[in-house]
Amino acid sequence: MFLFPFQRYFLAATKTRKEILESILELTYLSDENFKTDGKPKFFFGETDNESFALQTISAEDRLTDYAEGRIRGVEHEMYVFLTLKGFKHRRIYLVLLAFLSICLWLLGSDLFENRMAALSNPPFYLLAALVLGLTAFMVNKYIKFVRVKNNALLFFCGLFEATAIKKSEIPLVFRN
Repeated sequence: MFLFPFQRYFLAATKTRKEILESILELTYLSDENFKTDGKPKFFFGETDNESFALQTISAEDRLTDYAEGRIRGVEHEMYVFLTLKGFKHRRIYLVLLAFLSICLWLLGSDLFENRMAALSNPPFYLLAALVLGLTAFMVNKYIKFVRVKNNALLFFCGLFEATAIKKSEIPLVFRN
């Protein structure tokens, strides 16, 4: 898909579920803890429970993706993390922006086709063109940042969970859903 800033990874962790959650908690301001601090640097703001986590990067450093979500599956020392790195919080936001861009491009094209050179003297044409350029620049910038930092983010989470990236086929069927 056009400039799609979402990537899913499967990690095999050596830590237990409790240790994984503790690792996340050390680096996260939790929504339900009212920003309690312990003096350690925090990288994320988000939510976590026994089976999943949803994190938004708040670090000033530009080395992590904007959002990360994960589901923790497994038992004892056979833990798997289904990690999704994201440029936008929800795919629907990305799809709405993409649909809006498509509609704007269609309107520009139809105006040019119907009015030919007269469209160039029409001020709304230039407003729509500026909107298309701005939205395209925003989406391209978001995608470039995502591509630049997704490998760093993957290495960060692999180190945090003491995990290695694996293929989905390497995860036992019982833990896949």
